[in-house]
Amino acid sequence: MDKLLFLIGGYLPGKNFGGPVVSISNLIAGIGEQFDIYVITKNHDLKDNTKYPDIEDGWNKVGKANVMYLDDEHYNFKSI
Repeated sequence: MDKLLFLIGGYLPGKNFGGPVVSISNLIAGIGEQFDIYVITKNHDLKDNTKYPDIEDGWNKVGKANVMYLDDEHYNFKSI
């Protein structure tokens, strides 16, 4: 199965990033059976530095995607 990687500043359960979160989550829901999907994103919502509750280090299963949540220090191309 082919793999897809999304790098996006905000993803579920974030609510303050607006439309892109909804668009990407809908896309993943639609194609998640055909691809192994990975998302790398920040571990907090926009304008709120509080880490999301109930996320673990490493990959987290969110719907049909595997999501890695990174803090601001590690959310950069060098670290990724």
